[in-house]
Amino acid sequence: MRLLGLFCLCSVVFGQAVGTITGKIVDEFGDPVSGANVSATSDAGQEFHTTTQESGAYALDKLGPGTYAIAATMNAMKRYEAKNFIVEAAKTSR
Repeated sequence: MRLLGLFCLCSVVFGQAVGTITGKIVDEFGDPVSGANVSATSDAGQEFHTTTQESGAYALDKLGPGTYAIAATMNAMKRYEAKNFIVEAAKTSR
């Protein structure tokens, strides 16, 4: 079973109270995973979804400030989840 790796970077569009989570999905060998499903779920239950590009990169836009759980899934690969990921307005998190 192959594992998904999840790298997240949170950036915020200045002047707005929204943020963007960006990252890259790689397999256990460090190779990019294209077509993985990535989702962010806020503590309030709001869900945001995207799919990774050929490079494994993804972006989840227009997220309100708060705490999120980030999940990545792909056929035949183990689901990866990162909890308590904080998005803050007017700040960049790495």
